Amino acid sequence: MRGSHYRLPFLFQERMVIMINNIKCKKWWKAAGIRAIKTMAQAAIATIGTSTMITEMNWMMVASATAMAGLLSLLTSVSGLPECSETEKEGE
Repeated sequence: MRGSHYRLPFLFQERMVIMINNIKCKKWWKAAGIRAIKTMAQAAIATIGTSTMITEMNWMMVASATAMAGLLSLLTSVSGLPECSETEKEGE
């Protein structure tokens, strides 16, 4: 147990380097963008689907939910995407 508190910052720094390298990768941006667009489309469809009539649609709510879904998708992708890690392993 002694010295285990020194390992945590090292693992955190290592993970931060991986996340920064992901953001610099062109393949990451393409994969993350595709995921974000799909997530935004799903959020828009779900939000529109909850309305009983199209005339009662709150379009500001649809737009804000869609934008938030896209932003959250990109932030979630920062931790890593299987598409990018597989292509990096194949290229090595």
